[in-house]
Amino acid sequence: MKKLFLLVLALLMLCSCGDGETSMELLPLEMSLKSASESTVVVSVKNLGENRLEIIDGASLYKTENKEEKCVGDIRFCDYKLEYAVLPGQEAEWVFDVEKLFGKLPNGEYRMIFGGFDYEVGYNGNWWKEIEFVI
Repeated sequence: MKKLFLLVLALLMLCSCGDGETSMELLPLEMSLKSASESTVVVSVKNLGENRLEIIDGASLYKTENKEEKCVGDIRFCDYKLEYAVLPGQEAEWVFDVEKLFGKLPNGEYRMIFGGFDYEVGYNGNWWKEIEFVI
């Protein structure tokens, strides 16, 4: 069942409409990289909407090698009992223990894609956000 969920999550992330991140109208959340190391990624987030936003579905991590992107892994935050939320009009820092979630990361270029949940509206699996970083 877990593998099926991860497959569906990955497909939803890959099949998202558009050629960039989800529109601000659908997901009024700004995410930017604050810092990254082999063991920790810190993301600054700002909720520009009127509802509490919660990212609990999961994340996929990709590494670029020889100009090709390879999946490092997919995780579900609820499996780790992690919750990442931000209140309307608020800013927060989300710290991801990537060593615990994916293993220690070697030097390279990475892209981390997040799926989530709008607490007031309910599940909408068609949105995602991503950050890129270099270690």
